[in-house]
Amino acid sequence: MARRYRVILLPGGVVPAEPAYAMLLRALDGRVDAVAKNLEVYSGDAPPPDYSLGTEVGGILREADAHGFDRFHLVGYSGGGAASLAFAAAHGERVLSLTLLEPAWAGNERTPAEEAVAQRFRALEPLPTDQFMAGWRSGWPRSSPTSASRRSRSGTTSTRPTGSSRHGSPTPCSHSGSARRLERVRLELRRRRDAEEERLGCAHCDRP
Repeated sequence: MARRYRVILLPGGVVPAEPAYAMLLRALDGRVDAVAKNLEVYSGDAPPPDYSLGTEVGGILREADAHGFDRFHLVGYSGGGAASLAFAAAHGERVLSLTLLEPAWAGNERTPAEEAVAQRFRALEPLPTDQFMAGWRSGWPRSSPTSASRRSRSGTTSTRPTGSSRHGSPTPCSHSGSARRLERVRLELRRRRDAEEERLGCAHCDRP
């Protein structure tokens, strides 16, 4: 019997791993030995106080070791894409292939169009969760010059993971559940941004 592909799949920051990838895993049944892994930011009731991409890298490494995956294919969507990039940079010898679906910002310089979108969403941060969610859903652009140019260069379009149950019947996450998860992501991103601004401010003060 042919050896099945070993795969770890990471979701984004809102939809958990199982509903994000269940339909894909069902379609690939028998051809892959796959693990849909939730992000480490949700491993407890609150994000770890020292949470960073390194936390996600460590979680991927533990998951691979627990399943006996010496080398494996790594798939990451959105926030899971950023974690996958960080893992590949730190442990490239473990990665057979890296697949990214709309990866979150990973330190690269934004284009003016991307910066305008970031500023629009940054303005939502002070709002209550229900208003934040409404603004999040209505404010996301249908397409952008950057994404259009990427599609034209590659000749393909990326697809978001589809919500489903493990048995194939659609089970989209509830609004309240998604709102709670998004609130935790928002608080964590705000904490990390404040820490980065403080670090940059201290660095500036240390200059002669």
